Amino acid sequence: MKPQLEDRGIFAPEEGQSNVEIWVGSAPHTYIGHDEENISIFEGILADIRQTDVDVFIFLRQEYSWGRLLITEDTFAKILDGCNAFPALNDHISSFAFKTSDRDEHFATCDRKVHLSAGAGQEDHNYHELCYLLRYPARHGRKSGYPFSLRQVAVYQHFENVKKTSKWIFVQAPDKLTNELCSSIASAKQKEPPSDTHRRVFTLAEQEWRDYICHLDTELSALEEKALFVDVDEYSECDYLVAFADSQKLQRLRRRLVKCKEILDCCLDIALGCEKHWQDLRCRGMLDSGKDNTDLETFIARTKTHKRGIEAIQEHAEGIATLLSQILKYRNENMIVKSNKALNQNSDAMREIAIAAKAENELISALISKSQKDSHTVKVLTYIALIYLPASLVAVSLYPKLILWLRY
Repeated sequence: MKPQLEDRGIFAPEEGQSNVEIWVGSAPHTYIGHDEENISIFEGILADIRQTDVDVFIFLRQEYSWGRLLITEDTFAKILDGCNAFPALNDHISSFAFKTSDRDEHFATCDRKVHLSAGAGQEDHNYHELCYLLRYPARHGRKSGYPFSLRQVAVYQHFENVKKTSKWIFVQAPDKLTNELCSSIASAKQKEPPSDTHRRVFTLAEQEWRDYICHLDTELSALEEKALFVDVDEYSECDYLVAFADSQKLQRLRRRLVKCKEILDCCLDIALGCEKHWQDLRCRGMLDSGKDNTDLETFIARTKTHKRGIEAIQEHAEGIATLLSQILKYRNENMIVKSNKALNQNSDAMREIAIAAKAENELISALISKSQKDSHTVKVLTYIALIYLPASLVAVSLYPKLILWLRY
């Protein structure tokens, strides 16, 4: 059966990029697409898994969290055909497409199907299918950046009622889950019931929620301390620095909280879907033990606890967002008041300078007027001097001769 999926960058374009791990019973086999002998063996395994009487585990991986699946579309179609998987699995597979941003991260659900043969004596064709996609937080181990990332794992089970065997497909299973399952498959003398496999998945999906929520709460506490204890009126070097960047940081935190709440809601829906599925199987006589619900109820209870924690932090964050907004608004208004006051003081100072300049101009005008009068007086004196100076010069020059003439 060829998967009915749009070309969204889900599968590897070349067979040489394929990397699939498959366990048939306790016999492991890793499919590497560039090895011809390996390809031949793998195709033989795929041809036989539909009729096999042992459990089959298939592990599909991505190149990286937002990368393509390391399997071609044709090879994946052979796996679907060998497992006789229902079409609903395609919706879960499409969530693992190549992407460059956190788009299409709102799909997480549980699909199930129970097939009962209509004719008498055909009970060997009875089977049921279960598929779900769980999102969960995990530490990525990188030295820089945000310490947690939100990841996803898809789980598919096809259970044959008469053979009591399952065909499993795990997409991007965490390493811890893969190692636990492979170790259990390789060492177990008696195969574990399917409920134990689901228990491992749900347990690992819930494992780091508490640490992640504590980390979110710590982020919020740092912003809360700033908002509650900053001096709103006066800033000093020893005080907290509250800026618009804090509002941006808080908004990023609120987005994470919204996403966490959505994921936890989806986890609850998936767990309740599985619970309903197993209850339906019991009613049909396809599931004997009531043990299957024990760990699931624990997962549901813990998930509800985590959801309450997220909701409490969300409510807390709303109050801090309001307080930060009011602090920034108050400071902005206070700055406007101070600016207006400074402008008024500058206006008064400019007015005083203008008055002083006017007085100085009047004084300069008076000095210029007096200078003009003084220059007029000097001009008159100059004219008088010009009139009397020649006579004085003649008198002075003739005075000695006049004295001599009078003597004789």
